[in-house]
Amino acid sequence: MGGFFNRFDATKHSVRATDLEVDGTTIVVDEVNNRLGVGDAVPGTAVQVTDTAPYLTLKNSTAENTAGGCEAKVIFEDHANVALAQVEGSHSGSSDDTKGKFIVSTHNGSALTTALTISDAQLATFAGDIQVSGNNIVDAGGSGGLSFDGSGNTQVDGDLTVNGGDVQYSNGQNATMAVAAVSGTNTAGKSLTVKGGQGTGSGAGGDIVFQTANVGGSGSSANSLATALTISDDLSATFTGDVVVQNAFAAAGASGTFGTFSSSDTNPSVAAGNLWKTHASEQTLTTFDDGVIGQTITVISTAAVTFDVTSTTLKGGTADLVTASGDITSWTWDGTNWYLQQFMDLSADMSTVGDISTVTAGVGLSGGGTSGDVTLTLDLSELSAVTPADGDSFSTLDSDGAVEQRTTTTALATLLAGTGLTASSSVIGVDAAQTQITSVGTIGTGTWQGTAVASAYLDADTAHLTTTQTFTGAKSFTGGVTVDADVTATTNHATVGASIDFDATGIIAGGQSGSNTALDIDVNSDVPTMVGTVLNTGIDIDLVGGTSGVQTNIGLDISATGADINYGAMITGTTADIVVGAATTAATTISARAHTSGTDAGKSLTVSAGGGVQGGSSNINGGNLILASGGGDGTGTSSMQFATKVSGTDGSGERMRIHTDGNVGIGDAAPGTLLQVSGADAYLTLKNTTAENTAGGAETKIIFEDHGDNALGQIESSHVGSSDDEKGQLVFKTNNDSGLQTALTINELQSSTFSGNVEIQTDLDGDFTALTLYNQSDSANTDGKVSLAFNLEDTGGNVVDAGKIQVLKEESFTATAGTQDASMVFGLSVNGTMTTAATLESDGDLELVGGMEVGGNLQVTGNNIADASGGAAISFDGGTNTQLNGDCTIAGGDALLGTAGNTTATTISTITNTGAAVGKALTISAGSTTIGSNNLNGGDLVLSSGGGDGSGTSSIVFKTKVNGTDAAAERLRIDIEGAVEANYATPDAFGAGLGDAATKLCKIAKVNGVIETTILIDISGLDSHNTVGHVIGDAAGTAELTKVTFEKNGYIYKVEMACIETPASAGSVTTNIKLVADTSARDAGYSFASASSDDVVLVTGAWAAFQYEGTANSPAGSAVIAAGLDDRFLHLTTGAGSGGAGEYNAGKFMIKLYGVAF
Repeated sequence: MGGFFNRFDATKHSVRATDLEVDGTTIVVDEVNNRLGVGDAVPGTAVQVTDTAPYLTLKNSTAENTAGGCEAKVIFEDHANVALAQVEGSHSGSSDDTKGKFIVSTHNGSALTTALTISDAQLATFAGDIQVSGNNIVDAGGSGGLSFDGSGNTQVDGDLTVNGGDVQYSNGQNATMAVAAVSGTNTAGKSLTVKGGQGTGSGAGGDIVFQTANVGGSGSSANSLATALTISDDLSATFTGDVVVQNAFAAAGASGTFGTFSSSDTNPSVAAGNLWKTHASEQTLTTFDDGVIGQTITVISTAAVTFDVTSTTLKGGTADLVTASGDITSWTWDGTNWYLQQFMDLSADMSTVGDISTVTAGVGLSGGGTSGDVTLTLDLSELSAVTPADGDSFSTLDSDGAVEQRTTTTALATLLAGTGLTASSSVIGVDAAQTQITSVGTIGTGTWQGTAVASAYLDADTAHLTTTQTFTGAKSFTGGVTVDADVTATTNHATVGASIDFDATGIIAGGQSGSNTALDIDVNSDVPTMVGTVLNTGIDIDLVGGTSGVQTNIGLDISATGADINYGAMITGTTADIVVGAATTAATTISARAHTSGTDAGKSLTVSAGGGVQGGSSNINGGNLILASGGGDGTGTSSMQFATKVSGTDGSGERMRIHTDGNVGIGDAAPGTLLQVSGADAYLTLKNTTAENTAGGAETKIIFEDHGDNALGQIESSHVGSSDDEKGQLVFKTNNDSGLQTALTINELQSSTFSGNVEIQTDLDGDFTALTLYNQSDSANTDGKVSLAFNLEDTGGNVVDAGKIQVLKEESFTATAGTQDASMVFGLSVNGTMTTAATLESDGDLELVGGMEVGGNLQVTGNNIADASGGAAISFDGGTNTQLNGDCTIAGGDALLGTAGNTTATTISTITNTGAAVGKALTISAGSTTIGSNNLNGGDLVLSSGGGDGSGTSSIVFKTKVNGTDAAAERLRIDIEGAVEANYATPDAFGAGLGDAATKLCKIAKVNGVIETTILIDISGLDSHNTVGHVIGDAAGTAELTKVTFEKNGYIYKVEMACIETPASAGSVTTNIKLVADTSARDAGYSFASASSDDVVLVTGAWAAFQYEGTANSPAGSAVIAAGLDDRFLHLTTGAGSGGAGEYNAGKFMIKLYGVAF
């Protein structure tokens, strides 16, 4: 591997480095252009992959099936390590499958933000704007969608629903909400109504809140919004700030309550009132904010509070005012300053003010008194005895006796230090030099600690290490030998501490061998049995240099030249490891030696693993080349760095790094992902070396895999067509759990084909231009057009131009707006030929070649849509109403009314006539068949109420006009259970005295001319009575079942009553119950024994379950039946043998009246 390491000189500057190559051209680092080639010797971009199948696979080895899990990313960063864009493939959903999705993100200046998501179903979701060259987006059926005019305006061809709650003007400019101006003379303007949300029942209505953003400090952040006015549902208006009336006085908040200042606020606001207390902590106040001219405030101090009246807008004397807890100050604001009005010192004796009354002697003093002249005397006996320390002071008297002064112990020590003495930090020491001592006597014993003894004073048998001596013969030393050579020269010199000069001068005869060793070092610790730890070192070289001047340390300088094979060093052994560097934090470098002069290129440094024996047939592996950064401890890290010479400079620069977390950075020292490419041209090139020009050939891929080797997504580029050209396409694929499926194809014409739906969405309170089609033709003609085409395939797989929406110039566009009129042409395939179906002109006219079927909204400027003859076929009243002037035929099978989510009922009816004309009949009929001899069925007429969800219900209701009124009323109902309820008339309501009945129901129906009145009642909850003939009910009012009238019930000719459940109670009640008719409605408990009653018993019985009784055959009863019970009220009363006044808890009855009306 040539040029793997760089050679550094002592100044740590790169001298020379060459390209990095692994196995020829498998991996090549281009030193000049800072590029990496995989399979390419001359990479054209920062990273270029060249192969017959140049696929780039990003595989996530994590075994997970979470939404967004198993993610793999391609990240595009700038020079500051900021990700500008990112393509991410990940798992879709949480099922254990191979579904994948793509997320394309771009940086919006704050963070990476999702721009496009392609799901496992190939659904493409755009988070931001989409700009296309045309002016239309259509749905899957090739119709509807969005249309654009090229000027920022958008038309929704179907309905538009806004589900959000906010409307925001986001253009950062002044915005106006206004009702458009009216036209005409003396025309009143239209009102603008702002409404809060309506509540229901006892729920409060929503407030109307006005907010503004007050000015803040200097900066670019938006100031916070604050509520200025709130209008509540009780019609009250609450202003948060002051309400200022022009030319009137504006005062601060109301008095009556005390506010409290915060602990850290030196200039608290007093806008909320005039009575204040300080915080219960020591603080300094410099002013009061938000004062109103003329405002006077009272401040009670609750701690030690200082009022800065000397350098602020607080004015109160020449010295700061210091108050204690309980002190009170009063201040008035003149618009510029706060002036102190009053100050009350709570601790002062406000009753007396005069001279000093007492002088008391303190520590170290005696004397004092309470009157007259007072003397204080210094008394040292009262002071504590202490050891003086450096810096302590004491009192002295000047030499002339005139001045008393303070003297420190440091100054005293300096004064006393004489010759041979020094003073430091109040301590006097003896000078070690003692130059004043010139001789000493005989030194008997002790250790000499002076300078070295000169050679002249040594005997002749002693080796003089300071002079040059020659030793002959072999010398053996039983101990270690240390050579200590010092150099003091200050000019050019060459000094050798220890030198071995070994010359081999003999001539080795042919067939003989010689082995010359200049220095043989044998260290053997194998013989004895060791117990402790042994470290054997053959040569220990220590060099210590300095930073002064230019210094270079060379621990071992080996020069091996002239032989057939030269080895600078050969290290053999079972494990021949080389350890470089000391156990310090300093970096260690292995490099080829640098040239110091001349023009020769730097030497290559090859690091290669051992090769096996070659030329045989054993298929022996070569040794692996393992490059490993150093291991560490705990959270410590290490990395591998690759550098080459920087073109145009003398130094080398880092090109690639394998980070501690396994991430590989090319041009990036801190890669954030498994592979990160950084540089001014951070390009990634995948090159297919196969010479082919087939459709889909020369393909390159980026594959996104999960832990199970499943491709979740793929980006593929390949050749288009079979011509020998450079046309290419880009294909995006996602996995739908059945394999990779094409989601998006961008061809050589830059046309984008989405295999699934395209969803464009954003969260923007403003105009959202989702798609722009742009033709940049600026020629002075009408040739420039923009179209949206719709293609289908026939059964042979051939593409058919099925439809087109085209926008064209009506005249040559100039810079003058008046020339910029455009038309929109809608075309469809007719017998395989594109044919114009409709043209929408700039003046709003819509020309239809054929008929028109509208599935969505249709808006016209005028109030008519004309037929081919010019007559108005459809008319509009300018509001929301539409009139069809002829018959309406719906060619489709269904007609749907209303909108989804709208709970407002929908009505189909004929138009209401005016004047004396009768109402129009409405006929709904099923389709008839052709009359003949085929015995064909006519179409069924099916009336169906709407389906619902869960326990929801629906019914079918029939209504007709009520005679004598203007309204229609319900006549027939088919309920949720399929029961048919006919309502011939609305019965009178049950009396309030039956309010506690468990169940009560009354219906009137007319069947085959007979008017049947049916009453169902469960008397549970009603009261019985001890006496015969009392009305059953409760104490809340009249207890009639209904009122019988000829108009509603007809003339009654028969009455029936049946018991469904036996009357019962937890107490004592009667089961003998009568059905009684009376001319008045009677209260619960009323006795029909009263003379005022005109009652007739219709049915009576001692009731048990499933018992039936008919109309009583008494003469009185017959007489009443003969009168038809007109204007009579029906009641239930106690019958014979009444047995108690308890409350019924059972008793269900059915009562039916039969009547006729001729």
